[in-house]
Amino acid sequence: MADIVITIAAALAFGFLAHEVRIPPLVGFLTAGFCLHLVGFTAFDGLQEVSDLGVVLLLFTIGLKFDLRSLLQPEAHGTAALHMITVVALGAGTIGLAAAIGIVSVTGGLGTLALLGFALSFSSTVLVVKVLEDRSDDGSYYGQIAIAILVLQDLAAVAFITIAGEEPPSPWALALVLLIPGVWLLSRVLDRVGRGELLVLFGVVMALGPGYVAFEAVGIHGDLGALVLGLAFSTHPRAVEMSKSLFSVKELFLVGFFVVIGLQAVPTWSDLLMALTLCAILLPFNFVSFYLMGRLFGLRNRTSVRSSLALSNFSEFALIAVAVGIDNGLFEDDWLTITALAVALGMIISSLANAYSLQIVAKLDAVLPDENEARLRTKDRPLDTGEAEVVVLGMGRIGRGA
Repeated sequence: MADIVITIAAALAFGFLAHEVRIPPLVGFLTAGFCLHLVGFTAFDGLQEVSDLGVVLLLFTIGLKFDLRSLLQPEAHGTAALHMITVVALGAGTIGLAAAIGIVSVTGGLGTLALLGFALSFSSTVLVVKVLEDRSDDGSYYGQIAIAILVLQDLAAVAFITIAGEEPPSPWALALVLLIPGVWLLSRVLDRVGRGELLVLFGVVMALGPGYVAFEAVGIHGDLGALVLGLAFSTHPRAVEMSKSLFSVKELFLVGFFVVIGLQAVPTWSDLLMALTLCAILLPFNFVSFYLMGRLFGLRNRTSVRSSLALSNFSEFALIAVAVGIDNGLFEDDWLTITALAVALGMIISSLANAYSLQIVAKLDAVLPDENEARLRTKDRPLDTGEAEVVVLGMGRIGRGA
C-alpha cells in the first residue's frame, strides 16, 4: 500500500506544480514517473493494468464522440497515408545515419530501419485527445480531422502488431460480426439504464467486455475492440451522456498511463542522445508535414496549424510496436528504452507547444501565405454573415439576454 500512496502522491505533487506554472498536468505526471525511477521506485503491482484500463476507456469514449464520415474525407485518409510514408523514410534515414556514426546500434538492413521509422510515424492518441478535451475542441472541425487521422494510424498500428505477432488472429474472429445484432440489443439496455453510477458501470463493461476482451480472445488487439465498440454506440442518443459520465474515471486511470511511461525509461547517455536526436528531427518535420498536407487538401492556415500542433508527437503504440519487434528478434533491447524516452520527451514538448497554441497560431497566421477561399474545404470556409452587424450563437441565457 505504501508504494501506491507514494506513487499517487508524487503524481499529485508534480501535476499540481505543472498546473501552477500553467503547463498541462500530464507533463507533471510524466516527470513524476521519471523522478520515481531515479530514486529506485518501480511500478507497483496493478499499475500497468490501471494504465491499460485508462487507454481502453479513452479509446471507447473517442468512438462515442466520433463521426465515422470523417474517415472518408481526403484531408484525413490522404494526410494519414502521405505523412506515414514520408516519416518512415525520414525516420529510417535518421536512425541509419545515427548508426553509421556510432550513436546507436542497429542489426539488420533497410527493412529494420523502415520498421523503426514506421513505429515512430504514429501520433499519440492519448495525448492528442487529452489536449483536445482540455480545450473542448474534440468536436471542432480540426479536432475531428485530427482524431480521424489518429484512428487511421491506430488501425495501421494494430494491423502491424497483429501481423507481426507470434500467432495470427483466430478463425473465430469472423464471429465478431455478431457484435452488430449484439450492440442493437445492448442499445435497448442503454435506453433503460439510469444515470450516475449505473451509466458509468455500463460504459466500463461495454469497453472491457464486448470491446477489449472479445477482440483479445480472437487474437486482435483489444484497444481496437474498445474503439470499435465506442463507434458502434456513437449513434445512440445517450452516447455523449455516457462519454461525459466516464470522463472522471478515465482521467484518473490515465494518470497511471503517464506515470508508467516515465517509469519505463532506464537510459544511458547514448540512449538519451538518440532520443533527443529523434525529437529534434522528426517532431519539427511532423509539424511541417501535417501543415503542408492540410493545405494540400484544402484546409485553412489556422486549421492546419492547430491540427499539426496537436499531432506532432510520438505514440504510445510505438512502444508496443518496438516490443513486438524485439520479441521477434528484429531490434535490440535498448530500442525499447530509446523509444520510451522519445515518446516521453515528445509528449512533454507537444504539451508545452499546445499550451500556447493560440499564440503560435496567431503569429504564424500573420506570416503564412493567404488561402484561396475557392480551394478550401466547404466546412473550413469562413462564414459569410452578409450585411449582419451582430450574430447571436445559441439561445441559452446569454443568447436570450442578447
